[in-house]
Amino acid sequence: GKLGKKISGHEGRITSLCVVNKKYVWSASTDLSIRVWNAKSFKFVKRIPVRQFLVSLLTHGGRVWTGTENNIMRWDPVTYRPVDVLRGHTKMVTSLVSVGDEVWSASADRNIIAWQGDTGAMLHKVQAHDNRVLCLVKVNEYVWSCAADKSIKVWDTKSRSLKRSILGAHDDQVTSLIHLTQAGSNKKQTNVDKEKARRGEVWSGS
Repeated sequence: GKLGKKISGHEGRITSLCVVNKKYVWSASTDLSIRVWNAKSFKFVKRIPVRQFLVSLLTHGGRVWTGTENNIMRWDPVTYRPVDVLRGHTKMVTSLVSVGDEVWSASADRNIIAWQGDTGAMLHKVQAHDNRVLCLVKVNEYVWSCAADKSIKVWDTKSRSLKRSILGAHDDQVTSLIHLTQAGSNKKQTNVDKEKARRGEVWSGS
């Protein structure tokens, strides 16, 4: 495709982007700031200074969730002020995903935590992998996770229990997952390399 617009503003590496209220894009950076951009005009709106590195962003329940070096901060997208801090992880929070009324977080501490979306209460915590958990993606009734231990795991969102482990698909850390719907068909099929599940199509990046 053709480059539509190049936007400059951060002084460090940009680690995450998030659409907020369909009107704005929030960007997190290693320059210890969040920047808010108008999604239509691409103009800079606001700089929000932070005290910790951020690598994950998510909008859920009218709040912006940010994964920091060892916790999760929730922000009011109107006032740009922090609402609260959710503690439970001990290392970088690498990924956040909405799961119905819940938010699941992954961390370099090897754990996945399920949080109540409105109150922020911790609902469940599990050591999910043997090394840093790097990405979460929701596929229908499952959440897929991948990690630096070269594995991919599938979790049942209702019971929050492990449904399946996929080992040996990659020779190095698995850094990313994406859910793709098969074009031209209402049927969904999940694939990670040669591994297939009943619904959804997911390819893993290493």
